[in-house]
Amino acid sequence: CRTRSLIRTLRSLAARVSRSHARQGETVMRVLLVEDHQELVETVADVLRSEGMAVDVRWMARPP
Repeated sequence: CRTRSLIRTLRSLAARVSRSHARQGETVMRVLLVEDHQELVETVADVLRSEGMAVDVRWMARPP
C-alpha cells in the first residue's frame, strides 16, 4: 500500500533529522505541513510527531 510506504519513509526521515538535531544540541525541529487532503496531512503530522518533531498543520480545501 502506498500509504504504508509513505509512512515508513517519513518515519525514517524524521528519525534521521531528530538524531541530527540531537547531536547538534538542538531540541526540536518544527515543520509546517500544508496540504489539501485532510486525512493525508493528519497522518503525516502524526508520524512526524511520533518521531519527536513539532508539527503545525494547515489544510486547505481545493478550489471548486
